Amino acid sequence: MLRRSALLLVLLGLFGASGIAQVPEAQAAVVRSIVFPVREKSQVDYVDTFGACRDGCSRRHEGQDLIGPRMLHLVAARDATITFMRTDAAGTAGNWIELTDADGWSYRYMHVNNDRPGTDDGSNFYRYAFARGMREDVRVSAGQFIAYMGDSGNAEDSTPHVHFEIRRPDGTAINAYESLRRAEGSTAPPSNQCGPDTTPAPVPRAGTLGGFFAVDATGKVAAAGNAEHLGDRSRRGVTSPIVGIATTPTGAGYWIAARDGAVYRFGDAALRADARPLHLGAGVVAIAAHPDGGGVWLVSADGVVAAFGSARQFGAPATSGVLRSRVVGISATASGNGYWVVTDRGTVYAYGDARHRGDATRLSLVSPITRLIRTPSGSGYWLMSRRGGLLAYGDAIDAGSVPELGRCDQPAAAGLLASRTGLGYAIAQTSGAVIGFGDALVPGQVSGLGSVVDVTPTP
Repeated sequence: MLRRSALLLVLLGLFGASGIAQVPEAQAAVVRSIVFPVREKSQVDYVDTFGACRDGCSRRHEGQDLIGPRMLHLVAARDATITFMRTDAAGTAGNWIELTDADGWSYRYMHVNNDRPGTDDGSNFYRYAFARGMREDVRVSAGQFIAYMGDSGNAEDSTPHVHFEIRRPDGTAINAYESLRRAEGSTAPPSNQCGPDTTPAPVPRAGTLGGFFAVDATGKVAAAGNAEHLGDRSRRGVTSPIVGIATTPTGAGYWIAARDGAVYRFGDAALRADARPLHLGAGVVAIAAHPDGGGVWLVSADGVVAAFGSARQFGAPATSGVLRSRVVGISATASGNGYWVVTDRGTVYAYGDARHRGDATRLSLVSPITRLIRTPSGSGYWLMSRRGGLLAYGDAIDAGSVPELGRCDQPAAAGLLASRTGLGYAIAQTSGAVIGFGDALVPGQVSGLGSVVDVTPTP
């Protein structure tokens, strides 16, 4: 096996001294949970070359080059379907195979072998390139042998390796380095953990989370960071348990919503709203504020959406006749001209100018979904489960989750706070603990509340 220093020299020799990508220090890694794509991973070495110059910097490297001996076994990174194969060994990539998983993410393996064993003859026999039965539309399982490592395409004059790519459903390549690193495996967990910590290392930055409010079921509110406590219902009581909280655009006010549709306002939250006259039998489960501060939406467990003030009604699962599970959340678009509604099975409904970026309808979830939180740009969203697991869609990044921390007996997740950059987030737990991922610098923890039911950030 090549030593890492020797590998670096090989890569520099192949691609030029300017070929090592410079990734901004605070850029949070996008991670997919994969099987390492080479069965004999101990014989493989690689360094991070995503974004490196190619062809005089006319293009950039969009994968990771895993270098090893010819004829190593390439395996499926995920349960997936073969969506493309090239078998003539021509072009830049040579022989290659592409897999697409149930979430729409794709995995490309390029420079698949084109030589007879022990030679570099370019004879391109199929049986020395791909596993038996590989063809388009065939389903493969994670870890299944699919092809052999080689040097076809423009790798003929270099060294055998597989160029491995991970691409989003929209075709955009992400840096596969962190996914590969984690797929290589971890050492035994520390004594205070039940499993290894496989979360990408955080890169916290000041100002990414200014502050936030948290609320418990009794209507008591706590403030952290630059958020200022503006009142709550801890002394006057509530008509039914509180289910959610939403801030005004200034951060100097908020609404809290109860299960029976009552809405309580504090600070500069001027809009009065009350869904109790609607008699939402299934109960309100979440509240979302219009970005202009003049409106709010409430959504019930059976998919009824109630709009107040400047918040308009754009549609609801209850009226579509397709709702098959319990609604758990609603999130407004950046313009306020639409919203997403999500169920506990991870089905996402998009209304108005909200775009459907994907959902978990076809996945086997370990824990039910409890929240949908949009990214700062509005071009993506996260689905959060009760355990604090996350699914990322659109431009939402995966910077880690609570289950990946490997800790035992974690409290349930109560909410998610996106960092202002979109490169991180913090997950708040029912206990009041708040855990930062990516570039999110947590401004404080929650104290003095019962079990936290929701959190909302200040602008």
